[in-house]
Amino acid sequence: MFDINNDGKVDTIYTNNKPEIVVSNHQEEKESIKGSLYAYELTPGGSISNPWTRHVLATGQFHVLQKGIKAAAPGLPVAFYPDLKNRNTKPLVALAGDASRWAYILVPRSENPDNWEYEAVPFHNCESTVGGIAVGDVDGNFGTYLIFR
Repeated sequence: MFDINNDGKVDTIYTNNKPEIVVSNHQEEKESIKGSLYAYELTPGGSISNPWTRHVLATGQFHVLQKGIKAAAPGLPVAFYPDLKNRNTKPLVALAGDASRWAYILVPRSENPDNWEYEAVPFHNCESTVGGIAVGDVDGNFGTYLIFR
């Protein structure tokens, strides 16, 4: 869990392989491109009757390119700071693209805590399913390394 919008409160992130629903003229219209990244504000007392607030970080940018049973995109997100000594900004998000065949880095569009939008930047074409991702300082120099599988 990270403070995704840098407001001093803990949030959590997750992906969904279904299209974001857009309400227009009281009718639901599904976007043709699937996949979204969301954040939830983890407020005390969150429950079914008092749900956490959901924010869309990125949607409609993750195309399923690989065919197969239950092929979907995107996959696992992991928030991280590129410089472990500087945590005064919004974190970046490494994202396994799953059946999109891409690894992504998501960059905040703004440092304003009220702006939750991130831009998905294709980082590496893995030419196959990107099922997982690990992020960490593997050599103790306070830098961050990304490992995709």
